[in-house]
Formats: sequence, C-alpha cells, structure tokens
Amino acid sequence: MKHVFIVNPAAGKQNSLAIIKETVSKLGEIDSCIYETKSPGDATEYIRKLCRENESEQYTFYACGGDGTINEVANGVFGYENARMTAYPVGSGNDYVKYFGGKEKFLDLEKLINGEEILVDVLKVKDHYALNAVHFGFDTVVLRTMIQVKRKPIIGGNNAYYTGVIKGLFSGLNNKCLIKVDGEAINDGNFMMCTVCNGTHVGGSFKSAPRSVVNDGFAEVCCFKVIPKYKIPFLIGKYMKGTHLEDPECLKYLVYKRAKTVELIAPEPMDISVDGELMTDSHFIVENLEKAIRFVAPKE
Repeated sequence: MKHVFIVNPAAGKQNSLAIIKETVSKLGEIDSCIYETKSPGDATEYIRKLCRENESEQYTFYACGGDGTINEVANGVFGYENARMTAYPVGSGNDYVKYFGGKEKFLDLEKLINGEEILVDVLKVKDHYALNAVHFGFDTVVLRTMIQVKRKPIIGGNNAYYTGVIKGLFSGLNNKCLIKVDGEAINDGNFMMCTVCNGTHVGGSFKSAPRSVVNDGFAEVCCFKVIPKYKIPFLIGKYMKGTHLEDPECLKYLVYKRAKTVELIAPEPMDISVDGELMTDSHFIVENLEKAIRFVAPKE
C-alpha cells in the first residue's frame, strides 16, 4: 500500500506542509509521498492520473486540508478500484469528519494509517461527487457573497461571513425552487434553505442531519420552509445543536426525508453548494450512490 498525502497549501490559517512532512517522517518504514496542490482541481487530476497509470498499485490518499480538499480527493478516487481515501483535517472547515468523532481523532496519523476501511455513500450531481453535503438557498447566498467580498476592505477578510449573512437576511430567506424527493414534491416551490446530507454537519457548526448514516444508501434531506424573519434567532440555535428534528416550533417549518434521489427545478438559474463548490443551473438531480468510495477512519 502506498500512502499519498495530498496537501492543500491554501487550507487553514497557515501552510501545513512543513508540519506534515515532519509528522510523516516519524512514521517509520511506510511507502509514502507528499504532493502539494498547485491550483483548484489539481488534486483530482493528479489522483486520477496516478491511479490510471499505476493500476497494479494500491493507494491510500490523505486529504490534508479542509472539506474542499476532501472533496477534491473524493472526486479523484471515485471509480478507481485501486484507490481509497481518508482525511488529515488541517483546514478551517472539517464537517465530514465530525460524523466519525471529529478532527482530533484523524490527527493521530499512526492510528489513521492503521485505521478501519469502510464503504461510504457518495452524492452525485452532474459529473461531480460529494462525500458530505449538497445544500442550497440561504446558505448559498451567504457563500456566494463571501466569495465576492473576501478580498475587499472592511466587508471582506474576517468579516466576509458576516457580510454574507447580512446579504442573506435581505435576499436569501425566500427562494424559488421545487424540491422533489424520490419523485414526491416536498414544498410548494418556495423554501428558505435545504441540505442533502450523508454527513451530519454543514457550515462548520450546524448539525443539519443528526440521524445520518454515511453508508445506509440514503441521503438525509432537511428543508426549511420560509420562516418569518423575527423567528429565525430563536430557531437557529436548535439547528446548530441538531435538536431541530424534535422541536415542535422547528417542525412547523421543517420537512425531513430520507432519499435516494433529490430533484431541483427552479424558474431561473440558482446556486447550489456541492461540498463547498458552487454550481449554477435551473435543474439539478442529486443522486445518492451507495457505498461508492472506500474511506479509512481511525480505530477507536
């Protein structure tokens, strides 16, 4: 087994390449190499090329970054029988590993290298794949705004998230899209926000899908109808903690389903986030692919 560490130098507050090199050097006699990504999408292409040109070699790829790096590695290993993956979470967002107990467990490389391999479900959208979640509505208004302002003075930088939330409160609370779960409409064409999850968390701290199981063949769909603005502050804490599925006030505005396929039909192009990558169209089909990627989790 060859262990390949895919390092995203842009992930987290600082480039973690030196730390990863030092940590890997202490692991002893393992067949390993480190690859530092050069641009968005580079990790996916590198992995595909490596697997395609070395079919007899077995690889474990370590996504050294955040959820974006995990997503690129997942898109690289998908479809290759000689590849499996895991995460060494040194990025700012580490939602997917929360399902397995959080980032601290994955930062023990010795336990990770000797971890347990499981087959996990994957969300397919067009020709792209997501391990954790696809979401749209209020969340993507915030994300799109953050991307637009992140390099601007005052409203960008560390304030980009708050700028996005303010924009969302003005233009992201009532969104237009018909959402069908396995062929059945779950809304009337209006909604505030919706997540389709295999993991449990989105947005860094929101436990959107507390009942999710990463390899049961179903995605969890959490759709909020349009909520009066004055009620949002009282509900947001419950959504963060994952208690929204048992809360009577939340349930007035919530539809929660398990799904094989989710179809989105919008009157005009809209954004969706596929593990943090924005895609824009007026028609999407999100398909859950059962046990489609080999993922290594650290042993207890």
